[in-house]
Amino acid sequence: MVPDINRLEWQELIKGKIQLKIESFSLQMKISSLNRNFKNGIIKIDRAVKELHDLCEKYEKIYTNDLNRIFKN
Repeated sequence: MVPDINRLEWQELIKGKIQLKIESFSLQMKISSLNRNFKNGIIKIDRAVKELHDLCEKYEKIYTNDLNRIFKN
């Protein structure tokens, strides 16, 4: 199950405050892209979190290991 969208870890991932080796290349690339767009003012944090959360819900089975490590499940 994908953690609740309101958990602080989502924002910390996008802001670069959580530094973990992400196993899934596609998830790693999405986080990097959102981080860059957020830092450059192209996207607001709420929209970035929503995009990341939606992606994780769509590909939950692929991202399970990474999500468990990020959210310490």
